[in-house]
Amino acid sequence: MGDLNVTEENEAYTIFADPDSRPSDLELFDGFYHSKHGHYGPTSTWNAFREIYPDRRIDYIFTDSAFTFLEHGILADIRDGHFPSDHLPVLAEIKFKNE
Repeated sequence: MGDLNVTEENEAYTIFADPDSRPSDLELFDGFYHSKHGHYGPTSTWNAFREIYPDRRIDYIFTDSAFTFLEHGILADIRDGHFPSDHLPVLAEIKFKNE
């Protein structure tokens, strides 16, 4: 999980998300697309402390095939009229597949 500071069209994201761009024994899944119950919240994580910019998801949570994403969300909470960061927090509920 982390702040890649790039959108999905960038090579850095592709290295994680595209099976043809990584070693064949490494399987990674983006929780935004692979959550059992779908995604909650905005589809962008960049706000520059002012507003949520559309189509700017630049923070991600990936897991390998040992886990299942149950929930995935991006939170857009504001406190006292301000975002606490220039990035929105990303969260996921995951579980081991063997549970």
